[in-house]
Amino acid sequence: TATPNVVRTVTVTCPKQGKLWAVATGRMSFDVTSAQFPGTVVYALSRNSTAMQVDFQQNLFGRFVGNFANFPIAIQRVDNCNSGANVTYRLLATRGTFSSNVKFWKPALVVSFQPHMHFRGSRMQIEAIHPDGRREMLTDATR
Repeated sequence: TATPNVVRTVTVTCPKQGKLWAVATGRMSFDVTSAQFPGTVVYALSRNSTAMQVDFQQNLFGRFVGNFANFPIAIQRVDNCNSGANVTYRLLATRGTFSSNVKFWKPALVVSFQPHMHFRGSRMQIEAIHPDGRREMLTDATR
């Protein structure tokens, strides 16, 4: 994934101890007929960072609508907040590959894996990361 672009930055001061709810909405437009269009655009709502934070990101997949594709976006997050603390939220966007991390908080059994990539996908993998840090590739499907 490429380095993200900062689309918008907002800094707020927490009024009191508790939870801070941040929401970003908008519309992104792309020339999807361009050879430069990556097929997937990743956007995220980061807190005090210019890096993509995987737990707070979404992925857009290109669709042809005339010469342009318009995508409504919405993303939210809830964070702990200390009274008087400044928090900077950034809406980030970048070209990239689709990536999704699914976490199981207790032992789980994966019964089925059905890769679904349409035209722009190239690979889907399932990797187990064990509690001891050991990584195990369970399946790797390519086009």
